Amino acid sequence: LLYENAGIGIGYYKVDGTIISFNNVAARNMNGFPEDFNGKSIFDLFPETEADFYFDRIQKAVVSEIPVDYEDKVSLPDVNKYFLSTYTRIVNVNGEIGGIQILSQDISERKQAEERAIKIGQHYQAIIEKAPDGIVLIDAEGNFKYISPTAKKMFGYDLADKITGNPMGYTHPDDLPMVLSELGKIFGDPAYVPTLEYRFIDKPGNWHWVETTFSNLLANPSVESIVLNFRDITERRQNEGKLIKSEE
Repeated sequence: LLYENAGIGIGYYKVDGTIISFNNVAARNMNGFPEDFNGKSIFDLFPETEADFYFDRIQKAVVSEIPVDYEDKVSLPDVNKYFLSTYTRIVNVNGEIGGIQILSQDISERKQAEERAIKIGQHYQAIIEKAPDGIVLIDAEGNFKYISPTAKKMFGYDLADKITGNPMGYTHPDDLPMVLSELGKIFGDPAYVPTLEYRFIDKPGNWHWVETTFSNLLANPSVESIVLNFRDITERRQNEGKLIKSEE
């Protein structure tokens, strides 16, 4: 009863790949019934390449003293599932190998959720990397944690360049007190989202005016950073200066 009604799939195999028996869950995982598999060889059930692959695992299990976990995608007609399988060497009381036990659990939903998460992550990563605005993350100590490719390019850095330290060291001395004051407010009140204009130095040593929006997402476990979204407004500031001078 324990074997037939276990919550995971349990199968016993001969060392030649013949299935001795499947319990109900093992058969259901393969979209069938125990009688569909019992007594059949894996070479009758799987395509040749995959059958050779699983047979090789069985042979390795025969000589191994340690159970091994695998994650596999089953390729059978009308079966599109993932399983976590543990191969265990079985030895009978006479000291001879009686067969291989395989425990299988359907982890399709988990794998699909992981694939969706990866796809979403890749989607947002592509958006960040191709965004026209620069994005920088700084940690709770105020140091650089991430710098987007656009941000590096904006300030004359190569993508392979490592930029470390504190962004305050790159901020114009005349603008630094204002930026530090606003940062203090951001750390104190995560709901405070200011947009500041200040000067930032590039790799060759030129000053750029940037317009930056600061967001405190330190409490967000998926971010744990102060997020800076900024754009270069040097040309705009220069034009504003020319306009003021012209009006005067």
